Amino acid sequence: MENNQLQQPLLVSSFKEIRTNNSIYVDKTNYIHKLLSDKKYRYWFLARPRRFGKTLLIDALDHFFRGDEDYFRGLSIHAHGYDFKPSPVIRLSLANTSSSPEELGKHIIYDLEDIADREQLSLNRDLPSAALVRLITLLREKYQGASVAVLIDEYDKPILDHLDNPKMAESIRATLRDFYFGLKKVESDLRFVFVTGISKLAKTAIHSTLNNLNDITHDSTYAGICGYTEDEFLDNFSHLFDDFLISLDWLKKGKNKKDLINAILAKYNGYSWDGITEVLNPYSINNCFAQNNIGDYWLSTGPPLVLEHAIAKEPAAFFPNNLARLTAAEIDESEIGQIRPESILLQTGYLTIEKIEKIERNSYGSDGFKYEEEVTFYTLKFPNLEVWSSYKTALFRAYFPYLSTQQEKLSCLTKLTDAIIDNNVSDLEKILHSLLASTICSQPAEWEKKWKNDPDLAETFFHSIFQSLFDGLGVNLIPEAITERGRSDIDLLLKEDIYALIELKYIPKANKKSLFTDKESNSEDKIYNSSFYELKKSLQRIKYWFRASETIVIVIVLSDNADVFVKFY
Repeated sequence: MENNQLQQPLLVSSFKEIRTNNSIYVDKTNYIHKLLSDKKYRYWFLARPRRFGKTLLIDALDHFFRGDEDYFRGLSIHAHGYDFKPSPVIRLSLANTSSSPEELGKHIIYDLEDIADREQLSLNRDLPSAALVRLITLLREKYQGASVAVLIDEYDKPILDHLDNPKMAESIRATLRDFYFGLKKVESDLRFVFVTGISKLAKTAIHSTLNNLNDITHDSTYAGICGYTEDEFLDNFSHLFDDFLISLDWLKKGKNKKDLINAILAKYNGYSWDGITEVLNPYSINNCFAQNNIGDYWLSTGPPLVLEHAIAKEPAAFFPNNLARLTAAEIDESEIGQIRPESILLQTGYLTIEKIEKIERNSYGSDGFKYEEEVTFYTLKFPNLEVWSSYKTALFRAYFPYLSTQQEKLSCLTKLTDAIIDNNVSDLEKILHSLLASTICSQPAEWEKKWKNDPDLAETFFHSIFQSLFDGLGVNLIPEAITERGRSDIDLLLKEDIYALIELKYIPKANKKSLFTDKESNSEDKIYNSSFYELKKSLQRIKYWFRASETIVIVIVLSDNADVFVKFY
């Protein structure tokens, strides 16, 4: 290859194009060597989020098995003495499959026939499994007994597209299971099988048919197989830093390369699948340097359907402050309908592993005896600023689908800001009631029953809605802002030097007449009034801390049927 100083990122997943166009290729072929050198396993499974280099990895493997040695010159694998003799390989992608098991079967047969045509072979089989077996047998004969490599990309896409229809998703998984069973019939003819996807939801379709399928998703040995480590990033992109600084006009602002590196790492780094090795998002980095701008590129591809379906099903599980530690069993769950929301977020790239702990704990067997067992716990986190921005956008879309255009958002923000600054109780109550009613109506009926029977869950739900609302509208906010003089649920900077401190309360069957009276009552309303009195004192203390020209303190009470009651202090 030519001098690295001339190389630029190329926004494709074609190994051939990258290697023949003097483009940046972060060398991952050492991982290919590790896979091929492993004497214990021949069948491999890897889950990574979308746009994370899985297809490029599959493409590199494809060219390796085809014997395209020129593309590998200068890379680490070329030093290991491979003869690069062409060998049979079957490569499939299920990314663009159709909407039913029948259409999926037709798509697979079409792709297998296309491979057969290129190899000048004839299949004449009507079932995907039979066509796969026939193709493997013919390929081995053509290549004089050489074992066949099978590469499958986006293996779970047909299932992920139907998560809102569990019956259809299960039917498609059954179709995939039958197809993969063909691999089991010709196991002795297989040299190497590598399967990639976003999730583990379809993993059982493969695992039940292939013995010794090695899942390397959380294996530290392969933690850097996709994505760029910090060292890889600096080694491959540092020659572009000077032009980047000039394009951003940062040098005139007194910023240097270190500032640029820190900004890029904060934006795109932090993904980890073993709690140790961290990598940057390759899609975002390549776009970042192609456009000389630190933007939200991963976000621009849109949230995956699996996340949208999961948020719609149980919103509370996706509140940022509700994220929990997961056990290894919960991380590896692959049954549709049983997978934990946090695991969905992890698999789709919205969460990553901060640390992995093995903890001894006491358990009781069926015989009643106590015994110690080792349980693996995964602590999760948001990896970086880009993901956090994308996640908040996904929540906003789930809560407020009717605020889809910038004009609608601006109109809503203007009305809210004017009502708060003017202390207009009536307008603010009407606006909030309209927003909340629409949001609640868009949630599943079973979810409404759940939060109405759990005041703490309801309050958490409403907190998340309000935080998502103001953040999605572009207001500077700090949820549950803590100062040396107190705490507020939401701290808003509405305009320059104008703050609004909001306290949210959910009180079932509340009514305005009883809530904000200063008179004592023999009813339980007295408890509410007492809490608001203490709340008022606390918020007033916070108010003095801000030293703003105007600080507005608001109590918002949310009740059944999206009723909203507002009090300015």
